[in-house]
Amino acid sequence: MKKEKVAFRNPNEFYFKMIKTRTVDGIHRPESEANKNTQEELMLMKTQDIGYVLQKVQSEKKKIERLSSMLHSLDNQLPNKHVYYAEDRYDFANN
Repeated sequence: MKKEKVAFRNPNEFYFKMIKTRTVDGIHRPESEANKNTQEELMLMKTQDIGYVLQKVQSEKKKIERLSSMLHSLDNQLPNKHVYYAEDRYDFANN
């Protein structure tokens, strides 16, 4: 099965894993991505992430406050009353 695959493989075939791995003692090993960034860069990214989260929390609190104030105003509304203007008592009694 494996020999058939090798025989029929496409020579122009490309996988991104071909770039992201290196051969060590004839065995393909993925390149270490853990040490790509320096400690300062990691700290900067963490503080930016924290700042973004705090900004989102603040905007969501404002949204909650705005929506709850709308609900509060709904509770205080007076019920709708139908006002009918009659020209005399006869019209009022018949409607």
